[in-house]
Amino acid sequence: MPGTPTTLKLSATLLIAVLFILSGCDQAVAPVENTDISDHANTPFSNNSKVTEGPRVLQSLDDKLAGIVNVVPGFGGFFLDADRRPTVFLKSGKAQAEVVTLIGNELEKVYGSEVRERIQNAELQIVQADYDFAELQTFRIKARELLGVAGVHALDIDERINKVAISISDDASSDEVQDRLTQLDIPSDAIIVIKSPPVVPFQSLTSQVRPTVGGLQIGFTDYWGTDNWCTMGFNARYQSDGYAYFVVNSHCTEDFGIIDGMVFRQPEAGSSDIGYEVDDYGGFTGYPCPSLYKCRYSDSALARYYSGVSDDFGGIAKTTSRSQSSPGSSTISSSFNIVSYAQSHPYIG
Repeated sequence: MPGTPTTLKLSATLLIAVLFILSGCDQAVAPVENTDISDHANTPFSNNSKVTEGPRVLQSLDDKLAGIVNVVPGFGGFFLDADRRPTVFLKSGKAQAEVVTLIGNELEKVYGSEVRERIQNAELQIVQADYDFAELQTFRIKARELLGVAGVHALDIDERINKVAISISDDASSDEVQDRLTQLDIPSDAIIVIKSPPVVPFQSLTSQVRPTVGGLQIGFTDYWGTDNWCTMGFNARYQSDGYAYFVVNSHCTEDFGIIDGMVFRQPEAGSSDIGYEVDDYGGFTGYPCPSLYKCRYSDSALARYYSGVSDDFGGIAKTTSRSQSSPGSSTISSSFNIVSYAQSHPYIG
């Protein structure tokens, strides 16, 4: 049986078709620029350093760990082993009770009281270190030049092995990396080269996403200059022309049921123009629409993409989780694919 149409006064602008829009981000995206994982300023290795003039200098986690060397000479890093036992690298390979206390106090400044309590309540393991943490920090900062080598995409200090880890893609040359390390006067035994996929940024429904897919946030500015947000429905095609279109709720346009040429942007008003409204059904009168009313079955309008805006025809954003009782995730994990279409269209409007 046909559904009950939406009814509106003839003098009013019209409400349009209910469009189901998925909320949902990981569609494959281009990798980010080469970055140092623990990217931070080259600040003094001292927990006690204070800035008395000029802007405040923020210390990273690695800066703070390197600062422990000033209090505990030879400190090379801290981690929990596979059995969750607290473990510390020391160049001396051993520590007296008072040194263990110093280590606990300094790690508390970095990680909080839980770490100190864990060290007090368990036997602290001491492992022989080849380098203290300040040396590793110096090597890592010098190795930033390697981020200019094709395929090198990340640097980090691996506290579990007392080395600087350099991540490279599968097609990168390990020999070229080793050659550059030699030129930088970084000891080869202080480095481990790991082949791993490059880091890719998370995208969400509110990110700028190209090619566009259904479910993304879009924006528009109304006649009064107010910025508004809405959701893209799905990408569409007319068989009779070569243009790309997308479907959107009619209530996301300036006037319901009127083609007003509303310009849409993605991800929000003020960002890149992606298309403009070209069709918005004006409604019908007569049965089953009540007398003096104009009706329509949908809350949908059609927009045409501007030339040069790429879209994924049939793609709907899929997010990392969904929920019936809460908003769920807006992080894109991949996309759904519309693979076919209905063979009959009993209702228009």
